[in-house]
Amino acid sequence: MNESIASQIIGRLTASATADGASPVELLADRELQVFELTGQGLNTRQIALRLHLGVKTVETYRHRIREKLRLDHPTDLLQAAITWTHRASK
Repeated sequence: MNESIASQIIGRLTASATADGASPVELLADRELQVFELTGQGLNTRQIALRLHLGVKTVETYRHRIREKLRLDHPTDLLQAAITWTHRASK
């Protein structure tokens, strides 16, 4: 994914606030946010499952819910958004 597409995804995440002013990332449940952050750190589904003491299917379910909440169409969009968000959050 090129930088322009990544910027568009992050722009959607940060610009599309809900009625109460929260960004979609802020709407993630605690466990979803953990999975999102670990995805952004480059961990795969199995590694995340081991780290959080969860089943692989459970992590896949969290990733699916994250994609729904962030309105991301493809798993690669989730990966790119998570990497970009994690990188920006660490600054």
